[in-house]
Order: sequence, then structure tokens, then C-alpha cells
Amino acid sequence: MLRCASTVVVLTLTVHTMLASSWVAAEPVNATVESVDANTGTVTVHDAQGKSVTVVVDKGVAATLAAGQTLSIDAQKGTMLVSVPARVQSVRGDAQATANAAGSAKSTRTAPAGSGTTVKPDITVTASEGSTAGAIRGRPNSSAKDLPNLVGEFSPPSENPDGEPDEVIDLSKYTMPAAARTGGTQAKGSAATIANYSHGVGSADLISRMANGLKDKEIDVALLGGQKYMVNDCLGLKVSAGKFKLKLANPEAKLDGSGALFTFTINRVDVEGLKVRLRPSANLNPCTWGGKHGVGGKVEDVKLELRIDPVLDLERCRIADPGQIRAKVRVGSLNITDVNNEIDKAAKNMFEDAVTFALQFVTSGTQSMFYNQLFQTLDDILEADCPGGTAVAGAKDTAGKVGLGATADQAATGAGGAKMLPVERDDGAADAAAAKPYTMTANPALKGRLGRIIIVYPDGLKDGSTRYDIFKAGDAKSITGDFGKAEVELMPGKYTVAVSAKKVADIEVASRQDTTLKVGRLRINAGKDTRFDVFDIDKKTKLTGDFGTSEFGLPVGTYHVQIGGSMEEVKVEDAKVTEF
Repeated sequence: MLRCASTVVVLTLTVHTMLASSWVAAEPVNATVESVDANTGTVTVHDAQGKSVTVVVDKGVAATLAAGQTLSIDAQKGTMLVSVPARVQSVRGDAQATANAAGSAKSTRTAPAGSGTTVKPDITVTASEGSTAGAIRGRPNSSAKDLPNLVGEFSPPSENPDGEPDEVIDLSKYTMPAAARTGGTQAKGSAATIANYSHGVGSADLISRMANGLKDKEIDVALLGGQKYMVNDCLGLKVSAGKFKLKLANPEAKLDGSGALFTFTINRVDVEGLKVRLRPSANLNPCTWGGKHGVGGKVEDVKLELRIDPVLDLERCRIADPGQIRAKVRVGSLNITDVNNEIDKAAKNMFEDAVTFALQFVTSGTQSMFYNQLFQTLDDILEADCPGGTAVAGAKDTAGKVGLGATADQAATGAGGAKMLPVERDDGAADAAAAKPYTMTANPALKGRLGRIIIVYPDGLKDGSTRYDIFKAGDAKSITGDFGKAEVELMPGKYTVAVSAKKVADIEVASRQDTTLKVGRLRINAGKDTRFDVFDIDKKTKLTGDFGTSEFGLPVGTYHVQIGGSMEEVKVEDAKVTEF
């Protein structure tokens, strides 16, 4: 019987040189990698006290190391312990471990003479990982094939001419989301799957609307830099850099178990400006990688399959747990210009890996843009189907684009490395937003249907000095009110908000957003026996009045202060204190 499990294997490697004579201890020292130069094999590390040391190891070993990685150095023996992911195979009860890092070897083999690298015969399994996706974390220079549904293999810069680097995507920053689980994330008794969805017209209508909501979305895809795709040992290609766009088209949807399966067929994708390395190269050693080579071409009959199986919260009308996306990408035909046709098969794998990765994985701690857009589409439908729902299900985002942008490009990224697409400036829209008496911002902490009205005054205003009231649009009776600041949860819709009796109509509340009223502070400086009154812009509607020095909040706008029969204009600005 053949059984496989992902593990971490410890390799003992010889240190050629240690460039710090004082950094010697009786016992091995745990250290953290600071920097690596794969071209020279130089590795700088520091111990727990911050003391640094530079060691020189085999170039192939150096190429597998990365900043932040932990290892152990035995200065007296001149060896270094490095943990690498490996696959342990059990055949008829005999255990064998193999490691795919450069410089590793089978337990019965020694390194070539003069290499300066030896492998400890008794390779020790020190820890177990539940999945290959788990084993890859913390190892930036990883092979894509160690992750589900990918086939690429990492090739270090040391294999390139003169050690020339490629735009490597750090796979350790990405992970497969955990499968959805019920319990603790939804209201009691309200958990449902897509297959037993009971709101609206039912599950078939739900997935059809999801498919239509995703139609024509553009995914920004980045090739997996540093990965190689081989036909044989001397024929293949290696990714250096490249990006392309994929538009979801011809959507189909069907129920698949408790979840849903979406299929998109793209007739043609044009790819230009990709940079790859080819083997055989044009130099005297054909079984090596050549320099960067700009290529382009066309990909036809691309089929994407996406399977999701989230847990839904029917009571709160939202997703309780989105779970995983399982992606399958297949290319009908691919033609890369100026490249041996026999390499087209490897190029197909390169394309399929890049798209699968963009669809299936998320940045550690942050949802990818596609993952977020897919489940936001579903969340919008759940909200629209909720009793009294007003949302437009499947509405498109402003840019109409989703996906992992150029993952290696950090110049315009959001948290976790997900690419933030540029938004063209619309001066008219910006002016209209500025003119509104409120601002709206997304609040990730809010789930389901509710939004909030926020009233916050400039610092220093006493909480009991200003009253607010909130009315449904068109109603004269306040639905809630109090003194001081406000954080009031409400159903989506239009409201009227009064601050110091000044009413502001058409305040919008939207699901999962904070609507913040623009308010300022007016301070009246007068003697204790001096009466003042504050009127609205029409000079007729009295809002408030008192004797002496006083301060209170007001919505932004123009007002008139009356003292001793004389009236003077005053302007209240957002988040500012106006002295009178």
C-alpha cells in the first residue's frame, strides 16, 4: 500500500565559511535569516539577542532560503540545520523521505566531492502538516505543485544565466481558505446551504443570479514567476514575469451536492508582453535556461469551473462562512509566437496554473479581490431576498474588475498584497459627493441588512449639550433620539436627522455601511446676562437659544445668530469649531 503525508524534513548542511569568529557556542544556536545572496551562497542571520553572523553555503542551498526563515547553526561542527517540506511515502511499512530542496539527497547517497554540502544520513521527520498548503507556508521559494491543482516547479535564480532574478511570486503569502463550517457563525437554527436555500424563488434562481452577476467581470492574472514547466529535462519554459486579463463569459450554473458549480467559457484570450526563459537555450549548453524572452500569442477555448459550498445565515440574510473556492481551468488550444510548438503543452500548464491560483487562493489574512467579489455578489442576493430587501442583487462594482493583480508588483497594492485597481477620477461625481451633508464608508464589521448613522462632534463638546433625533423620511415622529454622539443601527433607506433642531433630509443608510453626518461645533462667547438665539438660513426658523457662553453641535451650513435685535451670519464647517 502506498500512503503519502506532508511533513517537514530537517537537513544537515555543511557551512563553507563562518565570517564571525566570536559567534561560537557550545550548543547549536537558533537563528533567523536576514538576507540571502544566491549568487555567492552568502547568508546573513541573527540570533535571539540580535547578534549577526554571515555564513557561506552551497549556492543551491542558498537559493532555497529566504529572509525570516528559521534555522539552527552549530558553529563548532560547521553545520546548519534547515527544515524543508517533504512528502513521506510508506510502501509495505517501509518509510522513505524525499526532499525537493536544492542540495538535498536520498539518505543512502552522499553529495558529490567538492560540493561542500553533505546530507545527514538519518533524515528526521520533526513535524506533521495537515496539508501541502500548510507545509508550504513560511517557504517563499516553493513549487506550485505543492499546492492543490497546480503543477509548476520552482526554479531558483541560480539556474539562470549569471543568476539573473525573476519576478518570483511568494506563494507562502497565499493559502487555501478553510472549508465552510456550521456552528457559531450564524443565528441558531438558521444555517442553510445553497442547495436548500428557501428565500426568493429558491436555489436554482439564486445560482442563476450569481452567474449573471459575475458575467463580464475581468480577472487580473499574474503568471507565477520562478516556476518552470517542462516537457522533458531539456525542453520547457520558465516564467520570468507577465500579466494578462481574463473576462468571465458564457456563464452556466448548476447545483452540485450542497453547493454550486459555475462554468465560464472564454472563446479567446490574447496574451502579450510575457517574459519567459526557454530550454534549450541558444548557448553552448542547451540543457540550461536562456535569458528573458518576450513572447505573446493567443489562448482559445478556455473553460473555467468554480465550485463553492458556503454556509448561509437565513435569519440574518448573509453568508455565515464562505468556505473554499475549488477551481479547475482547462485550455483548448494555445499558440505562443516564436516558440517551439512542442513547448505549447508546457505553456498551457503555465497559463492554467496562473488562472487557477488567481481564482482559488487568498492572501493570508486578506481575501483576494476575486474571492471577495464572488461572495459579495452572493451576499447582495441574500440581502435582496430578505423580507423588505431593497438591494440590487448582483450589482457590479465601479471598476467592473476583480482578481489578483500583478502579485509581484507592490507599487499599488492593498493589505496582504492584493492588487488595487486604478480608479479613473470623475470630478462631477466627486463634487456631488462633497456637496452631500454626509459621507458613507463600508464597515466590514457589519453583516446582513443593517447600516448605521454616525454623529460625532469635534473634540471638547460636552455630551449632554446637543440633542439629536432620527426620523423616517416623511414622518414627523422621531424613531430615536438622545444627547451626545450617536451610533444607531437602522434598516437601509432614507432618513431625516435633526441636530440641535436643525433637520437634514434624505440621509441615506445602506447595508454594511456607516453614514456619518457632517457636523461642526458653534461656540457663542457672551456674558452670563446676554441672550442669544440661533436661526436657520431663512432667518425665521429658530433652532436654539440661551444666555451667556454656550456651545453645541450643528449640521454643516449657514446660520444666523441674533443678539440684542441684531442678526449676523455664521458658517458651521465639518469637524471644526466656529467661534462667535
